[in-house]
Amino acid sequence: MLPPQESIEELNGLNTAEALKRLYKDVEEVLAEYQATTGKKKQWIWEVLDHRSQHSRFCWVPMVAFIISAVVLLFSGVALDNGLDGSCCLVAQGLLILGLLVFNLSLAMWDARLRHKEMYKKAVDLTSVLKRCSEVCHWRETNYPHLCSPYSPCITLQWTYRDGKVVNLPWALLVSGDTVLIRPGQPAPGHCTPIGDKECPELRRGEVYSPPPNVGGHDNFTQPTARQPLPPQPYTMQETPYLRNLRQCLQEATLRPFTFHDQQQHLLLTTCVEEMAIPCITIFMLLVNGLRLACVSNWVTAGPWYEMLVLGPVRAVLPLLPLVFPTAWLCLTSYGNARLVALQHSSDSQENEVDPFEETDFGEKKSCEMEVSCVQLRRLFLDILLGQHNSLPRSANLLHVLGSVTALSCVDKKGILSWPNPTAEKVFFSEKHPRSYSQCQ
Repeated sequence: MLPPQESIEELNGLNTAEALKRLYKDVEEVLAEYQATTGKKKQWIWEVLDHRSQHSRFCWVPMVAFIISAVVLLFSGVALDNGLDGSCCLVAQGLLILGLLVFNLSLAMWDARLRHKEMYKKAVDLTSVLKRCSEVCHWRETNYPHLCSPYSPCITLQWTYRDGKVVNLPWALLVSGDTVLIRPGQPAPGHCTPIGDKECPELRRGEVYSPPPNVGGHDNFTQPTARQPLPPQPYTMQETPYLRNLRQCLQEATLRPFTFHDQQQHLLLTTCVEEMAIPCITIFMLLVNGLRLACVSNWVTAGPWYEMLVLGPVRAVLPLLPLVFPTAWLCLTSYGNARLVALQHSSDSQENEVDPFEETDFGEKKSCEMEVSCVQLRRLFLDILLGQHNSLPRSANLLHVLGSVTALSCVDKKGILSWPNPTAEKVFFSEKHPRSYSQCQ
């Protein structure tokens, strides 16, 4: 139930330009606060070097192996007598290992820094969009959803006075000072105070507005009676609701659950190869070559001691080191995300000639093949690789998410009486070792 026209004229509220400017200033203050508290911290350095981090592609274990291998090769080429060609080859190999060490470490640090700054950069881009919209946007009443749109847990709307009219405004665009209409039974979008009626309670975020029902003085009634619906109560917003979500996104951007591919990469490369295989192979080579020199050198041909005990283990370990893995992982992930973005752009550009609300379709079925141009794919690949794309390929890797999907649900919704909100009725969790009922309590 909308308020009468007289009250609408009294409660003009904010205009669109002023509201967007306030939202722009509030977002800038949150970003400045976040930059002041976390801008000087270099958490991404320890994330890369920590062997327990599942986001690390080049931790301290292979770095130490690279350094030892390079020092051994350079020392063998300079200090020992291996001939001119042998010494030059060993020195070149040592310099190559050092170059790969510097390149992989720099690449891993750079990628981790981009991941930590990705959400902040996205918020900075948002401020530029808000500033531009506050100068050029002139929204009309028809640009907003209908006032009688049904409730939806996916899209949260709020009756708000904007430009002297009541519109259905998304919560994310509400700012401090907005005049909103809270309907009975509706949760408050944020801290707000009532206007006019002093008996109405002050509401906090999530609190439900529950006015006492007006039953005309009768506590009990035994027959249906036509009654006037309870009118919405005007409130003044005392905070900008979006700032709470923005702070949470900035603080928890790097705390997302690890994807299946990150877990498997950490298990195979870091745990199995770098922490188990490399030490075991090194110790095994030292023992075998040591026994070969000490016991069977008279019967089996053996080389010099430094080649058996120094160069031998290094040459056995080098194939297990991640020489090009950080580069390959980053390039392949960026290419996969670029293809997903390109497919999304191509699907958005296709014209939809069929009415989505038509139940019967007598037209000819057309194939939904989507073509991706190489120029567009290359541009998207470079943008994602360099961290210049407006998506979040490092904080929320869509390629890994879709690669881990085990079930897909499609909703065929063509009606207009309700929102297409699929709800899971049952969720099953599979475990290898089922727990007893007492342990589940």
